Amino acid sequence: MDNLKLEELIREYKKDFNDIIPNEIYKWKAVKCFQDNWNIDSEDFPAMLKLSLSKTDNLLSSRNNFPRRMIKNYANSYPEEVRMLFKNLYDESQDLVMRIETFRKGIEYVHTKWDSEGNKNHYQTYNVISTYLWLCYPDKYYIYKPSIAQGMFERLVGKIKLRSLGAEAVVKTYKLYDEISEILVKDAELREILEKSMAADCYQDLDMKTATVDLAYYVNNYMNRMSSDTQENQEEVKTWMYAPGEGARKWDECLENSEMYLGWDDMNDLSQYSSREDMVNRMKEIYGANKSYMNDSLATWEFAHVMNVGDIVFAKKGLHNIIGRGVVTGSYDYDDEREEYKHIRSVKWEKVGDWYIDEQIVMKTLTDITKYKDYVKRLNGLVETPMDETEEHSQRNYWWLNANPKVWSMSEWVVGEIQDYTLFNDNGNKRRIYQNFIDAKEGDIVVCYESNPTKQILGLAEVAKANDGEKIMFRKTETLSSPIDFSTIKEIAELRNMEFLVNPNGSFFKLTCAEYEIIIDLIRESDK
Repeated sequence: MDNLKLEELIREYKKDFNDIIPNEIYKWKAVKCFQDNWNIDSEDFPAMLKLSLSKTDNLLSSRNNFPRRMIKNYANSYPEEVRMLFKNLYDESQDLVMRIETFRKGIEYVHTKWDSEGNKNHYQTYNVISTYLWLCYPDKYYIYKPSIAQGMFERLVGKIKLRSLGAEAVVKTYKLYDEISEILVKDAELREILEKSMAADCYQDLDMKTATVDLAYYVNNYMNRMSSDTQENQEEVKTWMYAPGEGARKWDECLENSEMYLGWDDMNDLSQYSSREDMVNRMKEIYGANKSYMNDSLATWEFAHVMNVGDIVFAKKGLHNIIGRGVVTGSYDYDDEREEYKHIRSVKWEKVGDWYIDEQIVMKTLTDITKYKDYVKRLNGLVETPMDETEEHSQRNYWWLNANPKVWSMSEWVVGEIQDYTLFNDNGNKRRIYQNFIDAKEGDIVVCYESNPTKQILGLAEVAKANDGEKIMFRKTETLSSPIDFSTIKEIAELRNMEFLVNPNGSFFKLTCAEYEIIIDLIRESDK
């Protein structure tokens, strides 16, 4: 391990500690809560589990990741099976790798019973299992997060492909973190700073294990990952335009994990291909020989072999919206544990928002735009503009669109196809809630619902063109493989005041941002 480099990281960590600890102290609180409430022999195991994990915050829950919710579901349905899985996981007399793998296999079995149709993910990854271990044994274990651990290895030891190692990656990371924690324990200044920050509801981290986790998070999430070495070795910093999934559906996950993702999962590890031609040939084998795959192979090749640490990435949504700008902070990685979008790079997303740009953005998933210097300059200027000073287009609205399947079939509406919708009915009268049609503007997001007898949300769309006094135009952006039933929407208390539910007569209804967030969470949980 590079001790000089570690000392440098620790110095930066101590310098910024008081600024970052308000946002990170929940880690120590999560451990204290777990330690105070965990009782493996509790008569009411589900209730005990729920209380023990109640302060884990985004460690076990985020907008597109639901491990805490799922483990509680399993415990409610199969309490004794889940209890036994945790007993085995916490049995220190057994080999750690075996315990982790046994827990994963056990959860997979419970999941198949709980969700026999296999519609949902169990979300119990190596990261999550390591979090359970850390909560129970905070003086021995750590949180293993692949992208963060990878960054620490690359800085202090050398390149390593952790994600392909399974549970062994957790053990390797623990060994590295043990070396780091031994140094942190000896740092009297850091110990004093930490002790002053710990309240009564915080775990007293005497062995500095959680501090080690926090240091690793700090290095990944707060520090400028563009080292002077990289700048010297890199001939040119490239700028990329990137689509985080269809309709930017992976964007929340990108932000949550400080990463960017690429599809084409059937290609497996992209680093195995020695040329772009090899990628084209493989794509023809997998996806059919009736396409050239020139754009697809370019994206996969550049993502794995051309993109560099320090490159700039603009994230886009649709054809006219920039939603973020970041700096690439890690080399290409492949994670076969992910259900989809298995190709990964770490990114520090420095600017996040929603900026409208008049000219149409390139449609490809990944595009090198470096040579278009004026365009790049305009994009940089755009994202540096405060959100309240940008064009009104950036203030996006959300809508619920009803369609009668006898007149307009949402299921047959093709992604990318534009449909117009008149502002007047067949009698020439204004449609109900006429003002909604007037208020809708280009780029607004639309939830597509097909009425009786279907009664399901079948897709997402956007307003392709605002009303011209006679009609409004919609462009479909996504078809759901797992539609959302009306009965599910109706059961959610937070949606009871939704304009459509209050009075379903009409065709175009306003959604608040909070209502849309609830609906999109439902969609992403069931439709991957």
